[in-house]
Amino acid sequence: AVKANETLTFEHTYAWWGHSRKLRVTANPNITISRAHVPLKCQLARVVLLGPLTLHDLDAGSFVRHSGFWDRLVNRNQLIGLMAQGFQRDLGSGGQVLPLPSPSKQLMEGLGSRVSLFLSDVETSTWSQQQLAAVAGSCGRVVVTLGEDGALLLSNGSSSAQQQHIPVVKVPQAVDTNGAGDTFATSFMIALMRGDPDPGHTAAWAASGAVMQPQTCKPRCAPALLTAAPDGLLPLSEAERVRIAL
Repeated sequence: AVKANETLTFEHTYAWWGHSRKLRVTANPNITISRAHVPLKCQLARVVLLGPLTLHDLDAGSFVRHSGFWDRLVNRNQLIGLMAQGFQRDLGSGGQVLPLPSPSKQLMEGLGSRVSLFLSDVETSTWSQQQLAAVAGSCGRVVVTLGEDGALLLSNGSSSAQQQHIPVVKVPQAVDTNGAGDTFATSFMIALMRGDPDPGHTAAWAASGAVMQPQTCKPRCAPALLTAAPDGLLPLSEAERVRIAL
């Protein structure tokens, strides 16, 4: 744990019909987490998954930059997943969470060839095709989730016409959709690490299982959900679990 003056706290309010949500930050710590705060064993993980919640709570660029020759040698193949929803949030004077209309400076600084970027269509809806292409050209891949419509995968160097659609896996009944996006990103990165030829499909299956699970399991249940797929991966070994830093 990293000591701070406060714990980041969000207030959620909903309209009476239950679907319109407003977010407000009621407590904000005075620290930006960087790679230097992370234990060495996590710094050396094969997969690192980052999930900033606000614009200034994480220095994602510190995980992309190598600190020297040995760091570059040891971590040259490290995969980084960046769930960057928080980097597209600004705060109003009263702590209200306000969407940013274009890619933020913090997001751009956290990109690199080893980075897989995860965002939703909510964050990218105001981006131009040129902005999306610039972001995709600065990282390994961009995955834009579309809710019940699945997701879009845009790889480095591909055009908008070459986007791969990842269809959603239908479920009989959803129990709790919270955490489905986190499970999707976690599963995608695990599948990518293990050489899955279609990590998007595997992640979609895991996310479908997540919406049928209670909130308390997500995203920790991602490995089990991965192996439950009809063509799922073999269970993770203990050595592989050590190589994943969430």
